[in-house]
Amino acid sequence: MFLIFDGWSDFLPYYCCYDTYVRPKASEVLLHPLFWKSKKRVSFLRDASDRLQSEDRTNSIVLASLEKERFVAFGGRWDAVIGPVFINGMCYGRKTYNYKKVQDLLRIMRNTINHYRELPPNIQVGFSQRITYIN
Repeated sequence: MFLIFDGWSDFLPYYCCYDTYVRPKASEVLLHPLFWKSKKRVSFLRDASDRLQSEDRTNSIVLASLEKERFVAFGGRWDAVIGPVFINGMCYGRKTYNYKKVQDLLRIMRNTINHYRELPPNIQVGFSQRITYIN
């Protein structure tokens, strides 16, 4: 939602490389998630969340790799980045989330998208200002 893409940190060093043999072509640059439309970003995150639900929680290389990157993405706890008003509105009577897990961040994003119309109006407005595509 708020972290849908901040891809500048990995984008700039690679795509602005002086060496033309290392630097990708313009057509390849446009494939980077930074240039995806909101609809594609939301769809990707929803699909990723659905896919992670089927992972073995105790022995998954995918989950372990994803969770290892949480410190890069949001300093280890995503609740501090999103803020309490949105978290309370997004939880809206549902289960609690583990703020240290990327998988739970993806789950809350997916649930918010899927249950958007059930959210309080102030959360709907704040959420829709951050992404332009909601089903």
